[in-house]
Amino acid sequence: MDFLRGFDYNCDMEKRGLWIVPAALLFVSSCTSQDPFSGYRGTDLIAGSSFAFSAGSWKSESGSTYMGFESTAYEAPSSGSEVYRLELKNLIPDGDFEDATAGSLPAGWATYDSPTCLVDAVGKVYGTNSLHYKSGDNSQYAAFDLRLYAADRAPAGARYMFRFSFRTFSNVIYGFDTDVEDPKTWSISASGTNLANIDSAPAESSENPVVEISDSASTCFFTIGSMTALENSIQESYIDNFQMVRMDLDHHLTLSLAYDAASLPLVSGTYRFSVWVKPDPSVGTVHNRFSAGGVTLGILRTLVQDGTSTPSLAEEVFRAGTDFPADAWTELSVTLDNEDVDPDDSTITMELYVVPADDTLTTSLASGSILISAPALEMLPDGS
Repeated sequence: MDFLRGFDYNCDMEKRGLWIVPAALLFVSSCTSQDPFSGYRGTDLIAGSSFAFSAGSWKSESGSTYMGFESTAYEAPSSGSEVYRLELKNLIPDGDFEDATAGSLPAGWATYDSPTCLVDAVGKVYGTNSLHYKSGDNSQYAAFDLRLYAADRAPAGARYMFRFSFRTFSNVIYGFDTDVEDPKTWSISASGTNLANIDSAPAESSENPVVEISDSASTCFFTIGSMTALENSIQESYIDNFQMVRMDLDHHLTLSLAYDAASLPLVSGTYRFSVWVKPDPSVGTVHNRFSAGGVTLGILRTLVQDGTSTPSLAEEVFRAGTDFPADAWTELSVTLDNEDVDPDDSTITMELYVVPADDTLTTSLASGSILISAPALEMLPDGS
């Protein structure tokens, strides 16, 4: 204490002034400063851009043939919000065989040398119906003509992916056969000892069959059974949830924003894009509709300066059952640092997008439906 008293009284006026003046300036400054980002805090920059289709609003990049986007009457996660269904469509009608009659050969299928290939409700894989295949010798097989559902939609070079589920207790050959100039062939040999297990083709770790379907192709088949007479002669399986999706397009639901198109300019800073999602309750009731295995959210900012375009992307995939539950609304979000924005000498655009699938890996692309609601974009002045 004596030290402090000595320090206080032995300071001359000049030294005391050096302590007093900065404190006064600091007080005045704190009274007059303002938060330059006060208008951004807690503000939804796209509050006027719901998922409803309208001029300058959200749009499907791949079009209604490949992706469904429609309003629903489901209860929203918050008052004033609307609920929409976003669905990457299965291009094969009745891929779950639920609209077919038991004991019949489904539409689009043909048999060669008379194997069994009928809709069966006894050895089903999912739902009520599955397709039962059984061959007695190595000259028999069944084929599905892919051109029936792709030729009128696909320009030359269009590419498609396929998925299906199956049970088997024998060696079974599944494959694709085309006669395009550069033939794309794919096959798997599945085996099993009982019908207890449900498998999927392709497995996540294997290569997804990508088939190029040309309008000029005379054949383009998905086949069950051997076409070479060299494989095991007795083959039997049940298949279900046969899916085909177009894979050479961006299946994005997109909102494009110019620098000054939002309620406030898209200045430099951290941006958070969020959407509420929920698994589609109509799956299992509406035939040929499947649950989305994941959802992809993305923010793409493009800066054009002196003729040079510089993209900046933030993208995140959320898994069904892991990142969002099966029966509740969940808010998902992705953030992007929007730096070096100078509107005086550059052009800035920002795209927000939602995909009802894992858009980062081609092997994960599959038909699926999800409910979405309440999109929002915020600038976070403090970075989080």
